[in-house]
Amino acid sequence: MDRGQQQALDKPLKLIQPEPHYRIEHKIKGSGSVVKRKDGRWMGTLYVGKDPETSKYIRKYVYGHTKREVQEKLMLAKAEQGVK
Repeated sequence: MDRGQQQALDKPLKLIQPEPHYRIEHKIKGSGSVVKRKDGRWMGTLYVGKDPETSKYIRKYVYGHTKREVQEKLMLAKAEQGVK
């Protein structure tokens, strides 16, 4: 072992402190998705069913200027469609 390696081994180890845990906000299953688009508007999508003929998913899309506005529109769309 050369002198540089010996000096590295002689230094005390620094203990790494764990990152503090932050509360993560989780969405409720079936509440839809809300994302911000490149143009600055918010878009929400809601799965409302499946087409029996084509077996494709049917989605409802809503748009708004704020995230809260889109969440409210999704709740109304969900109530209109009778989605659980």
